[in-house]
Amino acid sequence: MASDSNGARPTAPRKATLSIVQGRFACEARAMSQPTGFEYKAHKNGSVVIKHNGKKATVLRGERAQKFLRRVESRDPQEVMARITGNYKR
Repeated sequence: MASDSNGARPTAPRKATLSIVQGRFACEARAMSQPTGFEYKAHKNGSVVIKHNGKKATVLRGERAQKFLRRVESRDPQEVMARITGNYKR
Protein backbone atom coordinates (compact mmCIF):
# COMPACT_ATOMS: atom_id res chain seq x y z
CA MET A 1 0.00 0.00 0.00
CA ALA A 2 1.19 3.47 -0.83
CA SER A 3 0.79 6.52 1.32
CA ASP A 4 0.66 10.01 0.10
CA SER A 5 3.49 12.49 0.68
CA ASN A 6 1.71 14.49 3.40
CA GLY A 7 1.39 11.50 5.73
CA ALA A 8 -2.25 10.66 5.03
CA ARG A 9 -3.38 7.13 5.64
CA PRO A 10 -2.24 4.54 3.11
CA THR A 11 -4.52 3.73 0.19
CA ALA A 12 -4.78 0.61 -1.93
CA PRO A 13 -4.31 0.94 -5.66
CA ARG A 14 -7.62 1.29 -7.48
CA LYS A 15 -8.78 -1.39 -9.85
CA ALA A 16 -10.19 -0.23 -13.16
CA THR A 17 -13.63 -1.60 -13.89
CA LEU A 18 -15.45 -1.23 -17.17
CA SER A 19 -18.91 -2.39 -18.08
CA ILE A 20 -19.88 -3.31 -21.59
CA VAL A 21 -23.03 -1.89 -23.20
CA GLN A 22 -24.06 -3.45 -26.51
CA GLY A 23 -20.51 -4.48 -27.42
CA ARG A 24 -18.93 -1.15 -26.43
CA PHE A 25 -17.47 0.06 -23.21
CA ALA A 26 -19.97 2.14 -21.27
CA CYS A 27 -17.80 5.26 -21.44
CA GLU A 28 -17.60 4.95 -25.26
CA ALA A 29 -21.32 4.28 -25.63
CA ARG A 30 -22.16 7.55 -23.90
CA ALA A 31 -19.54 9.71 -25.60
CA MET A 32 -19.83 8.52 -29.20
CA SER A 33 -22.59 9.83 -31.42
CA GLN A 34 -23.58 8.42 -34.77
CA PRO A 35 -21.27 9.49 -37.61
CA THR A 36 -22.81 11.72 -40.27
CA GLY A 37 -21.77 13.62 -43.38
CA PHE A 38 -20.26 10.71 -45.32
CA GLU A 39 -21.06 9.80 -48.90
CA TYR A 40 -19.45 7.53 -51.44
CA LYS A 41 -19.39 7.00 -55.18
CA ALA A 42 -18.42 3.76 -56.92
CA HIS A 43 -16.70 4.29 -60.27
CA LYS A 44 -16.73 2.05 -63.37
CA ASN A 45 -13.03 1.23 -62.89
CA GLY A 46 -13.83 -0.37 -59.50
CA SER A 47 -12.56 2.42 -57.27
CA VAL A 48 -14.68 3.99 -54.54
CA VAL A 49 -14.33 7.63 -53.46
CA ILE A 50 -15.48 8.43 -49.92
CA LYS A 51 -16.23 12.05 -49.05
CA HIS A 52 -16.85 13.63 -45.66
CA ASN A 53 -18.80 16.90 -45.65
CA GLY A 54 -18.13 17.29 -49.37
CA LYS A 55 -14.34 16.84 -49.16
CA LYS A 56 -12.54 13.75 -50.43
CA ALA A 57 -11.53 11.64 -47.44
CA THR A 58 -10.12 8.54 -49.15
CA VAL A 59 -10.09 6.46 -52.32
CA LEU A 60 -10.41 2.68 -52.16
CA ARG A 61 -9.23 0.42 -54.97
CA GLY A 62 -9.18 -3.29 -55.69
CA GLU A 63 -10.09 -5.74 -52.93
CA ARG A 64 -10.57 -2.96 -50.33
CA ALA A 65 -13.17 -1.30 -52.57
CA GLN A 66 -15.02 -4.59 -53.10
CA LYS A 67 -14.97 -5.37 -49.37
CA PHE A 68 -16.25 -1.87 -48.60
CA LEU A 69 -19.17 -2.24 -51.03
CA ARG A 70 -20.17 -5.56 -49.43
CA ARG A 71 -20.00 -4.08 -45.92
CA VAL A 72 -21.92 -0.91 -46.75
CA GLU A 73 -24.86 -3.01 -47.98
CA SER A 74 -25.12 -5.08 -44.79
CA ARG A 75 -24.22 -2.53 -42.10
CA ASP A 76 -24.76 1.13 -41.26
CA PRO A 77 -23.13 2.97 -44.20
CA GLN A 78 -22.16 6.01 -42.14
CA GLU A 79 -20.35 3.91 -39.54
CA VAL A 80 -18.57 1.83 -42.18
CA MET A 81 -17.30 4.97 -43.93
CA ALA A 82 -16.25 6.54 -40.63
CA ARG A 83 -14.21 3.47 -39.74
CA ILE A 84 -12.58 3.27 -43.17
CA THR A 85 -11.51 6.92 -43.03
CA GLY A 86 -10.46 6.86 -39.36
CA ASN A 87 -13.12 9.37 -38.28
CA TYR A 88 -14.99 7.01 -35.95
CA LYS A 89 -13.41 8.20 -32.68
CA ARG A 90 -14.46 11.81 -33.05
